[in-house]
Amino acid sequence: MPEEFSTRGGKSSFFCRAFVAPLYRVFKGRGIRGMLRRIALRFEGGAMYSLTVRHLYRKFHGIEVGLYTIGPCEAGPDGLDPGTVIGRYSSIYYTVRTICRDELAKASEPGELYFKSALGNKPKTGDAAPRLTIGNDVFIGHNAVILPSTGEIGDGAFIGAGAIVQKPVPPYAVVMGNPARVVRYRFPEAVIKRVLESKWWVKSIDELSGEMEEFQKPLDEEPAPAKPVTAPSDSKSTAAA
Repeated sequence: MPEEFSTRGGKSSFFCRAFVAPLYRVFKGRGIRGMLRRIALRFEGGAMYSLTVRHLYRKFHGIEVGLYTIGPCEAGPDGLDPGTVIGRYSSIYYTVRTICRDELAKASEPGELYFKSALGNKPKTGDAAPRLTIGNDVFIGHNAVILPSTGEIGDGAFIGAGAIVQKPVPPYAVVMGNPARVVRYRFPEAVIKRVLESKWWVKSIDELSGEMEEFQKPLDEEPAPAKPVTAPSDSKSTAAA
C-alpha cells in the first residue's frame, strides 16, 4: 500500500465493519447509502479519520481518499468519477467535480451520449476508468471542474473557485480561471523542493502535533543569516598608549 494511503492514524469500528459495510453492499439506494456513510462517520471520529467510509468509496465507487482529507467523505461520491485518487491532508470543496472519462467528446453517434445507468445504458467501452490523481495538501475551491486531460494535480496545489482545469498542475502551483492557468506558486522554488522532500503528509496528526511549533513557521522565510563575528575593539588600548 502506498504511503499516501496508509491506514495508520485512521479509525475503524467493529460495528461499521460488521453491519454498515455489509448493508452498504446490499442497499444501492442513494438515500440509504448516504445514511450508512453518516453512521460510519459518527462512529469513527468524522471524515478525517473514518476508514470504513474510505473502504466503501474504494470498493463501491472506485474512489481513493487519503486520511485527514476533508470534503469528499462528507459530501458523498456523486461529484467524483471512478478513478479519482485524492491524497492526504487535502481540502476538496463539496461542489468540486472530477471527470475521468471523455466518452461524450468522443461519441460518434447520438446514442453513445446516453450511457448513464439511470437511462438503462452503459458505455460501450470496457476499459478500466482512467486515473485522475490529486496530491497531498491540495486545496480545490467551490465549483472547480477537473477534466480528464488534467491527469495529475501535484502536492500542495491551490485550485481557485470556478477553475476549469484541463492540464497537469505542478506541485504548489496556484491555478485559477477558465481555462485554468498557473498564476503563481505558493513558495519559492527552493522552499517547494524542501517541502516535497520532507513528505510531511505521511505522518499522522499525532506525530505532527509534537512538531507543531516548527510546523507552523512561515515556509517562505529564509533562515536568518548568522551574525558576523567581530574582533574586540582595541581603541582603548590604543588611547592608553
